[in-house]
Amino acid sequence: MIQKRTRFFFTLFVFIFSALAVFANDFPPAYPFGLHLEQDEFLLLQNGDSLMDYMEISPIPRRIPVSPLTESLKKRFPIDVYGDIIMLRKRTDDLDNESFLLKGLNRFLSFSDQKGIEYTSDNHGLITLINDSYSLNDRMKKCDDQELTSLPRDLTVYAYQKDYYFSGNKFRYDITSVDEGVRIKANNLNDMRVKGIFKAIDKNKMDMEFYILTDSEYVCVYGIALVEDIQNPVEAFGISVDIPSAMSKRMRAIIEWFLDTP
Repeated sequence: MIQKRTRFFFTLFVFIFSALAVFANDFPPAYPFGLHLEQDEFLLLQNGDSLMDYMEISPIPRRIPVSPLTESLKKRFPIDVYGDIIMLRKRTDDLDNESFLLKGLNRFLSFSDQKGIEYTSDNHGLITLINDSYSLNDRMKKCDDQELTSLPRDLTVYAYQKDYYFSGNKFRYDITSVDEGVRIKANNLNDMRVKGIFKAIDKNKMDMEFYILTDSEYVCVYGIALVEDIQNPVEAFGISVDIPSAMSKRMRAIIEWFLDTP
């Protein structure tokens, strides 16, 4: 009787253990920052590649990192068009998170250093994406880049940038920081014109947001452009511009510059 009972509990234990093993194999792995990724996507990110989405692929971006900074982002959908991009890097420094984020934010706010950022166009090869870039004061006059000595909870700065797609534009940058990351939200202060010829995006209708998130092992940068009151693609005078694609390429070039420059 005792042997039968022992055999029963042993069989039950093996069954439960096997079921748990199968369940564990089927359960998706936990990726940094709560990212919803396929395994091959995570491998691409670990190899230094980027992942991009457009509204044509998914009506709501699925790779928004899980963070207090990103909690309200999904509530903004549906929206007319969006493009987003995400990159991930292993940390090799010995800084605490706050010092790391402060260094990264100062890097991002060095707008004058963004002049000359290049990217590879499918049609034109290597081109200069940002032809001019500098900081502005609150009177919209050119000024030196800021260098912060501590992480701000809330900060507003301004910048001018002239790029390959949209010529010269002024932007307002609203910055929010918490313990694990920084959000940098850019809003266009003027109508954005393709090649300076025809209007593509109305004033205050484009938000371009960057999220810099970190833990002890990784830094993740997520960028998303959200455009309201627009038909896509924008076409005039024989020129056609796919706005989500153009915005995502712009964000990718800036994020690569940010992550790959000491």
